[in-house]
Amino acid sequence: MIISANRGCRVLTAPYFELVDITSPSEVTSRVPEELRVLRVPKALIGRSYTANQNAQVVEQNSATLICFGTSGLSERICISIDNGRIVQLGHSATPEQRFVNSSLTQFANCVGYVIDRFPFYASGSEVQVREAVSAELATLIRGVDATALEPDSFWSTFIEDVEIGDYSTEDVVSRFE
Repeated sequence: MIISANRGCRVLTAPYFELVDITSPSEVTSRVPEELRVLRVPKALIGRSYTANQNAQVVEQNSATLICFGTSGLSERICISIDNGRIVQLGHSATPEQRFVNSSLTQFANCVGYVIDRFPFYASGSEVQVREAVSAELATLIRGVDATALEPDSFWSTFIEDVEIGDYSTEDVVSRFE
């Protein structure tokens, strides 16, 4: 990507889509289906919204077994439910709440890929109408992959709201790579 600067042009590094393999911890391999023993997950989304961990971690919550394979924000985890294959965001509090992300790991990877492919979103200081248009476009892409992904207070609905309020300008995102 080339972005105009005051003096000429400079090449800036931007987010890119990549899948990585994460092995489920040995203590759960006997309890999980074959397809969950090695998770092929996106390496990262944009900013701190999601980053894959090097090692998966098992969490038991409300009689559900989750394999946490990534982090979100400062203290939340992205996990797959062994029971139903859904992707959830799990907080780190004493009684962590599960927030819906996607219906499957494939849909999560596809949503991450489409969002990254759509980047850059807008310039710093862009008008509200520009940010709203980008948010609507991203919502359409995500909804096309997983119709339930934009439930209120879900991972993706919050991401879309953050894009709309200006948290993902090209300059802010790219500065994290420099």
